[in-house]
Amino acid sequence: MRERRTKKVIFVEKDSSYRMLLQKILKSLNCNVVGEASGGQDAIDYCERKKPDIVLLNIRIPLKHGLDVLKLLKKFNPCVVVIMITTVTEEETIKRCIAASSEPESTRGNQASQRVW
Repeated sequence: MRERRTKKVIFVEKDSSYRMLLQKILKSLNCNVVGEASGGQDAIDYCERKKPDIVLLNIRIPLKHGLDVLKLLKKFNPCVVVIMITTVTEEETIKRCIAASSEPESTRGNQASQRVW
């Protein structure tokens, strides 16, 4: 029987009360929270060091827009699962996030990808 590895998770949220809530939820789900960030550059730095499997990412964060962070994360690791957290309702922004989270043609089929919206 194959043992399931606990997924490493990083979350990026500017609001400290939401970060505390996310921390509690993820811990209750037995997620291995390896980092949390309040801004874009911190998120990139954590992801480079910790190599998470999953990133929960707010679109509106300080220092670097969430969409820019998403693009960089997918460039570094096309297989990372990025779940966007947002109250943004502009359809164009949502479409750009979906497009940025798609794997390049060369990596499709190598490993299952997942997007949650």
